[in-house]
Amino acid sequence: MKVRDVLYEFKEGFLPVQFVFDAMEEAKEEYNRKEIMNNYETFKNAIPKDWIKKIESEEPGNKEKDVYAMVGGKLCVFKECTVKMFYAIFRDVVFKKPKANDYWMQRHEDLKEDNIWSNTKGKLVETKLANSEFLIRHRAIFTDAILHKIGREQSAVCKVCGDEDEGFLHLFLHCRELDSFKTKCKELFEKLKGGRFEKESDWNKTVMLGENYKCKNGKVINLLVMIMKSAIWERRVVAKREKTVTNVETIFKRKAEKYLTCLYCYFKTLDKLDDFYRVFTDKVCKILEDFNWEMPDDHG
Repeated sequence: MKVRDVLYEFKEGFLPVQFVFDAMEEAKEEYNRKEIMNNYETFKNAIPKDWIKKIESEEPGNKEKDVYAMVGGKLCVFKECTVKMFYAIFRDVVFKKPKANDYWMQRHEDLKEDNIWSNTKGKLVETKLANSEFLIRHRAIFTDAILHKIGREQSAVCKVCGDEDEGFLHLFLHCRELDSFKTKCKELFEKLKGGRFEKESDWNKTVMLGENYKCKNGKVINLLVMIMKSAIWERRVVAKREKTVTNVETIFKRKAEKYLTCLYCYFKTLDKLDDFYRVFTDKVCKILEDFNWEMPDDHG
């Protein structure tokens, strides 16, 4: 999008014929300048002379045109509006808190509202992964339970376990086919954070919302949590399309190793490997390697 697509300068009088030439050039259309100029003059000659004389004799800026804004259900002259009035519009109408906030706050009493979204972005998180996490935290994904409810899926039953309806939390937390995978991930994350998840609710909160960055190796854990859910979703898609249940741990390991390699190459290209090693320290790499992960070359 160009600036001129959203911002126009208003000038009185006829549109210059040069604008037509510029538009044709931009559209890469073949045209004849003389033919366009003749057609333009023919068009102007069809306009009554009195109209042309009046238009060409008007001095720009003589007539001030009011711009109106809808404020509080009333049309107000824009130049008479205050910053406070527009702030109130954005506060009350535009910047509404996501409905998902209430959902997560009810599930986790000790959760601070700002922490729901604070760890979804950063130098380590590429756009596609961030967008996926954004939809999950908004609970804006179409599980089979939702698709069945709106008539787009014959059965709401999870295609992975075949036992229960595929609801939101079932998909990422409660499916029995996740038990072994979650146990291994939990062990990995406890090694990274240097402590245990005392309660199951704390572990579930980490899976769904990540860790606070103050947590030891919080950035690594948050990244892996996102990739973990991406792997769960990929396994679910394969189960629906190909009628086969693949090993989610294998998918997770493949996706994580590829992601970390790409991340390493990205920082290396920018000559900023120090930033990479600041997060993926020798100790972090050693922990991942102990879980049979292949780390990028030259770490440490």
